Amino acid sequence: MLALAAGAGALHAEEPLAVLAQPGKEQAAARLSAIRKVTLSQDPLAVRALAAAYARLEADPQSGFSPLEKIAILQALETHRERGAGPCACKALTDPSREVRRAALSALRQVRDSQAVPGLVSLIEQAGSEDRVRAHEDLAIAQEASDLLEVLANRSLHYAALSGSGERQIAVTRWRQWWEANRQLPRSTWQIQGFHDEHLTVTLPLEAAGIPPLLEALADARPAWIRENAQELLAAIPTPPASPAGGRIDQPACAALAKGLAHADPGVQRRAASLLHHILSAGGHGDLPSPSDRDFPEGMQTWWTAHGAS
Repeated sequence: MLALAAGAGALHAEEPLAVLAQPGKEQAAARLSAIRKVTLSQDPLAVRALAAAYARLEADPQSGFSPLEKIAILQALETHRERGAGPCACKALTDPSREVRRAALSALRQVRDSQAVPGLVSLIEQAGSEDRVRAHEDLAIAQEASDLLEVLANRSLHYAALSGSGERQIAVTRWRQWWEANRQLPRSTWQIQGFHDEHLTVTLPLEAAGIPPLLEALADARPAWIRENAQELLAAIPTPPASPAGGRIDQPACAALAKGLAHADPGVQRRAASLLHHILSAGGHGDLPSPSDRDFPEGMQTWWTAHGAS
């Protein structure tokens, strides 16, 4: 059974998925309702089936598959961080609808599929329409694509959306050259190389001993893509189970991350506090300070001193 939000009622997983298989524009409203029901669910199989539905409906010119439906599916896959969102979002980068392309960019921010690189480069290349309104919107999308490329590759080729067409084409050429040279490498290698360029020695898979360089990568002075990649890796630290009353959290990786709470750089303190809060919350640890607290990093440090293993 799908566990839906309160008041939504209960239904078998097959019901909304069967609706998605019905083609035709006249079924668009019913399909959209089914997508929303699956989005509210906590059923990973049903959410995964949305990715298959997207591929099937998008490939069928007779399906009547509307931009609203595409956006709703992409948002559902993004919300649940479903791995199948990657291929769907990569395909959606070429959609005629600007709104669908934006939804694809948003989904890729979460799932970070390395195969999105060619599509993102194409979005940069297509910017610069003669129509003033359209040009402004396309340039905004191009900047989002450029920002995401930097995060995926963990490096920058220094493109700005307001650059002229000549600079834009140079950036496109450079990114395509980079892609041809690196497309066969796993994204983890891109990440390690990017950190190395910032004089940070990061090793994967991540262990407690490898966390200090990532803490340095969280500093305000570091490029945005370096900070985002560091946060991505640190957020994957395994969640420690809730300790029994009076017990302490004995996990070296969390203890290494907690050292960032006392770092001299305020940016490292803030980001380490947010990451540690995220990891501990997922493990069911209670009485954590609120991220909205003015002294949130200090509060997290006090909490860790009381509950973490020394």
